[in-house]
Amino acid sequence: MTQDGEPQRVIEAAVAALGGLTTLVNCAGVLRGGAFGTDACTLENFLFNFNGNTRTVFEMMQHAIPHLKVAGEANPGGAAIINVSSVNGVQSFGGGMLHLHLSCGIARSLTHSLTHNHPLSGQLLCL
Repeated sequence: MTQDGEPQRVIEAAVAALGGLTTLVNCAGVLRGGAFGTDACTLENFLFNFNGNTRTVFEMMQHAIPHLKVAGEANPGGAAIINVSSVNGVQSFGGGMLHLHLSCGIARSLTHSLTHNHPLSGQLLCL
């Protein structure tokens, strides 16, 4: 899901196969650890975590929302986005700094921002 264009392709394939889209479930959870001051704390590892845990979720929501709006208009309350993130988004652990902030970005920032800036006729949940 981290290849350019893949989230859009997946959403379009789902809409084509199902005739529409009522629910999007994002379950992000890649982890490449790295604490500051260690050899593992690299930009490469940061980007791996960012692309898998934050960028993909953002892109999936971006491409799904137009279809979810249609579903919500046809059946008020009938559209949903469920973002599942790692418990490490709220609970830190040794060596997990590169993962912690990106998982937290899903859990709090993306879902919270969506509720205020792009309300759907439906449910927005973050677990």
